[in-house]
Amino acid sequence: MSQSGILVVHLRGHIPEHVMRDELARMLGIPTEDLSPLEAATQSTRVPYQYTPHSRGFLTTIEVYAGNAPDPAPRSDLGLAQHLARRFAQDALIPPIDGDPNPYHWLLVRPDGATVGVTQAPRMKWTRKMALSSARARPRAERERNDEIENKMSFLLPRGKHWSVANWISHGFFADAQPFLTEAPSIADDIKFCIATETDTIDLRSADQAILTQVLILVNNVIAATLKAGPRSLFRTEAFPTYVRQLEQLRDIVSELAKESA
Repeated sequence: MSQSGILVVHLRGHIPEHVMRDELARMLGIPTEDLSPLEAATQSTRVPYQYTPHSRGFLTTIEVYAGNAPDPAPRSDLGLAQHLARRFAQDALIPPIDGDPNPYHWLLVRPDGATVGVTQAPRMKWTRKMALSSARARPRAERERNDEIENKMSFLLPRGKHWSVANWISHGFFADAQPFLTEAPSIADDIKFCIATETDTIDLRSADQAILTQVLILVNNVIAATLKAGPRSLFRTEAFPTYVRQLEQLRDIVSELAKESA
C-alpha cells in the first residue's frame, strides 16, 4: 500500500464494476453506499475506488483508497490481491512487495493464495503494462542504463536508419497497431508474426515509398489513438510521455524517408 493508502490490483478476467463494488463492500464490512467511484466521491464517502476495464492483458484494474477503511481490511496490495484472486477464482497481478524498482518485475497471485515472481506476466506480454513503474523515483542515469540494456532493433529501415526501442514499447506498438492493420497491408503479416512469436524486429530496409507511406499512416493512427486514450491506458501512467515520444520518433524517421523516396 502506498503512503496515501492506495491499494492497486490487476485481475486477469473482466469483473463488472457493480460486482466488484459489492465484493469490496462485503470484504470491508461496510454498506455499498459507503463506496463510491473516485470521480463521484464526496466528503462523506468512506472508501473511494477507481475501476478501470481494459481491452487486453489483465482486463480489470481496481484501485482502493483504503486509508479510512475499517479493520480488518487488507492493508497491502498483496492482501487485496489474495482476497480477490480467491473470490473470483482467477490470477491477480501486483507490483513486487519487496520494493524492487525493476519495472519488468511483477508478482502473480494465484487463486489459492500462492505467489509467483514474473518478469512478463501471461497474456500481458504484448501490452503496454511494461511501462516504467518507478521512472520518477529512479535516477536519470539508472533509467538510461536500463533502457539501453532493453533496447532492440524494432524496425530496420532504408538508408541505414532504424527505430531501436525497449521491447515494452515495440510490443505496445504492435498491439496498438492491430485495429489499423488494414491500412498497412504490406507489413500487417510481419506485425502479426512478431506478436505471435514475441519477436521485435521488422526488416523494412528495402521498403519503397508506397510501403513507407503505409507505415506512416499506421504510426499516425496509433499515435492518435494513444493520445485519445490518455495515460490511464497504460498500467504505469508515468511511462505515457516516453511511449508517445518514441512513437513520434518513429513517425519522424519514416516521414523523412518517405519524402526522400518520392
